Parts: sequence; C-alpha cells; structure tokens
Amino acid sequence: MLKISTDRFSQGLPDPQDAPVVCECDGCGGEIYEHSLVWVLDDDAILHPDTDCLKDYIDPMTMTIEEAMASD
Repeated sequence: MLKISTDRFSQGLPDPQDAPVVCECDGCGGEIYEHSLVWVLDDDAILHPDTDCLKDYIDPMTMTIEEAMASD
C-alpha cells in the first residue's frame, strides 16, 4: 500500500543554493542566485543585501570631520 504524506513540511524547504546562479555581486564577487533579494545602485551595480558588500563596492574612506571639510 502506498502511503502519501499530506504534511506540507515533510519535504522541507528547497535549498536556495540549488537555484541557478544568475550573476555575481559587484561588491564581493559572490554568486547571486535566482529569486535572491539584491540592492541595485544607480550605476546598475547589483549587490547582495549585505552592508559588507555595499562597503566593499563603494570603498568609503574614514577621516575626521575637519579633514573631510578641508577636502571640499
């Protein structure tokens, strides 16, 4: 006799890494999979929704307020 499970969680969630790779993150170079959430910047850069990827992409400089005002 064939037993069918009606439990909707019996198979578990699909592994997101089984999804096809559609592009690479412009910040870290990592794979971005189909249906992933991403940030898109004005210059069409596509990034993981992660602050580290954003920091890697824009490469901000840290300085004192006096140094920042003097460079204007």
